[in-house]
Amino acid sequence: MRQIPFFLVTGFLGSGKTTFLKRILKKYATEKKIAIIQNEFAPANIDGAELKREGKKFNILEINNGSVFCICLLSNFTSSLKAFVEEHKPDMIFLEASGLSDPIAIAQLLDFKDLKKYLYLAKVWTIVDATSFLKQQKMINRLQHQVRIADVVIINKTDLSSKGQIEDVESAVRSLNPFTQILRSSYCEVSDQELIIDDLKETIGEKTQKQHAHFESCGRPEIGVGVLRSSRGISKDKLIQFIDIYAEKTIRIKGFAKLANGGGLAVQTSYEQKEFRDVDDFQGSTELIAMGEGFSLSEFSRHYRQIAK
Repeated sequence: MRQIPFFLVTGFLGSGKTTFLKRILKKYATEKKIAIIQNEFAPANIDGAELKREGKKFNILEINNGSVFCICLLSNFTSSLKAFVEEHKPDMIFLEASGLSDPIAIAQLLDFKDLKKYLYLAKVWTIVDATSFLKQQKMINRLQHQVRIADVVIINKTDLSSKGQIEDVESAVRSLNPFTQILRSSYCEVSDQELIIDDLKETIGEKTQKQHAHFESCGRPEIGVGVLRSSRGISKDKLIQFIDIYAEKTIRIKGFAKLANGGGLAVQTSYEQKEFRDVDDFQGSTELIAMGEGFSLSEFSRHYRQIAK
């Protein structure tokens, strides 16, 4: 069986990885058989539903409740991926890694005997949030590791950042990875030329495999993660007020909420940034993933039940 090009998309929570994959699907879904692996640290996957709403053709494998780069999921990842590849026979595979993942050992992972037969590392994209990267990367080794192995770093959300801030982020990226290509974007809008999928002869992750061998994987982060599920509808105003409160207590909230008067609301927060989008044809129940240091799912759920219909 021929080896399939494997493309890794990394980036911290809320940086824009799913938005970037939408760009890839828009450009390639009609001409290539695309497979997407979505790895979510939480025991649920919201981003898969978000991609499916684009109406593009692709196959998806969801691996939740941890990082595929952690030994605890490696066996499940390899067996699931083998079955997935044999069933769908894709032309290319994209892994959207958990925002909390530490992919420093990506080259070693894909050298694993059961994966090497199927895949080769073709390219690594890392998305960074221009508005929060400088404060994040000083504290979070896994974010630095995401940048260190990137062939391309996309500095996203430049529309929300000053020129000086963007230049400082670019300088910080260069200090971590002087070999990477750097692009600037808003909503991960990059040119079609920049999205050309050119399989690299040797990715930065492979070139620096020995150099990075001394870095220890960060392991499972000490961040609380929870999924709120409810069949109760809620008013849009009450939901926004609820999210406003918890956006200040969490790193990330994302998901869909069932509105009391019909339809739904897509919710995304990343630190102080908040985005709400009406989903008129929404038919499901509320499902919100929240992550943060010291995050309490019981408090989050109890408060929601108090204000929901």
